[in-house]
Amino acid sequence: MRLPPALRLGPMALLIACQQHATPAAPAGLTDADRATIDSLHTEFAAAVVAGDFAKVASMYTEDASLMAPNAPVVTGRMGIQQALTTFPPMGEMKLLTHDIHGSSDVAAVRGTYMILMAPPGSPAISDTGSYAELWRKQADGKWLMAWDIWNSHKPAPTLH
Repeated sequence: MRLPPALRLGPMALLIACQQHATPAAPAGLTDADRATIDSLHTEFAAAVVAGDFAKVASMYTEDASLMAPNAPVVTGRMGIQQALTTFPPMGEMKLLTHDIHGSSDVAAVRGTYMILMAPPGSPAISDTGSYAELWRKQADGKWLMAWDIWNSHKPAPTLH
């Protein structure tokens, strides 16, 4: 028995309609390997800062990244970040401790704390501790780069007279 054309197309039309209104699949979650990679990049980042290798540090940011340092305007772009980092006093030590990394397969939000020991030439060393928040993006080649970098000191702001 042959079905009329309308009945033969009915199931196909229903399938197409359902596909058009289907909820898109949620992005894949951040893997343990991605978390470990980002955490290891913090060690690499700190070592490059202490070494004064700001070209290497800047290469860890996306081309359009934003650096939001305390008491300074936002710096945008890898070259601007490299230049801004040269204005900081030399670092004798830097440690980054990751507390949380959340995200999907191509973006990660990171929260942590830092400890730095600045060593300005001819001046006593200055230590600081604080918090940081970062946004990392996975590139097409699988490499993780920072898109946003913000940090703030735990020390109280100086009093104004």
